[in-house]
Amino acid sequence: MCAICALFAEKNVDLRLMENFTDCFWKLKHRGPHGFRFEKLGQSGILGYHRLELGASFNSSIMQPLHYDRRQYHLICNGDIYNWKDLDVYNPKSVHCDVQIIFPLYETHSNDLGKFASALDGVFAFCLVDLELRRILLGRDVYGVRPLYRLTGPPGFLAVASEEQALLPLIDKNHLEWTLEVVPPGQIQEYALTDQGGAVFQESVDYHGAIKMSPEIIGDPSKLLKILKSTVSKMARPDSKRVACIVDATVSSWLLAAVLNGTFPSGIKIFYDFESIGMCKNLRVYSKLLRTHSWISVHTQPLREPSDEACAARLRGITYDCHSDESKNLCRLAYFIAQKYTDVAVLFTNCSLAKGSKVLQAHDLATSMHGLEIRVPLMDFRFEQLISAYESNSKMSKCEIFQELLDISNT
Repeated sequence: MCAICALFAEKNVDLRLMENFTDCFWKLKHRGPHGFRFEKLGQSGILGYHRLELGASFNSSIMQPLHYDRRQYHLICNGDIYNWKDLDVYNPKSVHCDVQIIFPLYETHSNDLGKFASALDGVFAFCLVDLELRRILLGRDVYGVRPLYRLTGPPGFLAVASEEQALLPLIDKNHLEWTLEVVPPGQIQEYALTDQGGAVFQESVDYHGAIKMSPEIIGDPSKLLKILKSTVSKMARPDSKRVACIVDATVSSWLLAAVLNGTFPSGIKIFYDFESIGMCKNLRVYSKLLRTHSWISVHTQPLREPSDEACAARLRGITYDCHSDESKNLCRLAYFIAQKYTDVAVLFTNCSLAKGSKVLQAHDLATSMHGLEIRVPLMDFRFEQLISAYESNSKMSKCEIFQELLDISNT
């Protein structure tokens, strides 16, 4: 996970607040260990960025904060835009990475923020500064996969960051009007940029809407599975050696592993809870995946914690056992093992809306501590909308639907 942060404040605000932005910035360095930059936009605020590199060669032209040559636009974004090459405004001569597509897209739809944001298919949290229209835009993806927090205080003061703890150094206890909160998912928030460099809230735009459902898809589980496969494909990185999946006792995690198995026939790493294997009824899937993948076991029984040398030696033999007091720490252990003993960069998990935002936040914090990124296909907007419609139409629970899709994927 990368990290972004920004600060906007009137000139008459205590200078200590501006100085504390440095503390804010460095509290996010664990999210992007491969590069950083922050810069001041004259009297119009400060933007900061920490970069997490996932294998691609570094290109200084796409180091954030980004600037748009045609306009006075400045951008910081923690996100992945999957459809950037499919948009009409895409130009390979000026757009060299996915988040850069935000510039021409905003230029085209600056008068319709809903249309601007709804065209983006991906997970993102961004801060866009338009110095021509004196406007600041904060945006998040529909389900809030990428985090963004906002701190407001004295008139004209606005700070944003990828983690709420990073904003705490900016709070001056001499003022009582501080408000620290999450930027709501599925919204574009507009602020006016004052001549003194402050930010004044204007409006929030809910940009997401219901997807038009095809009756053929709603009534055909095989087409729903095809959409899930395309969702996984667009989220996956080309290098399968750096992709892993977390499997537990839930059907949805096995479905995700089975789909990844089809996406990467050469095999991926799979972190699993050994006890969950015994609880799982899908032993056909287990035996099929076991033949083609590297399995790393995160054991939830209280065992003696082995040394680093012992861990490395056992991992060479495929299986690694580590203990946790609670099975809910399985994912955090998997993230630690992935970062310390493997070359995994991207972890697929079965996070869904049903598990709530707190679970997603826990996954985000856990992965960011170890320089990893998570992918959550079950929270893709299109797939979630379609499976909800299928659930209503078929009168089946989501667990039953996932089991049906899993059976189809293994036929």
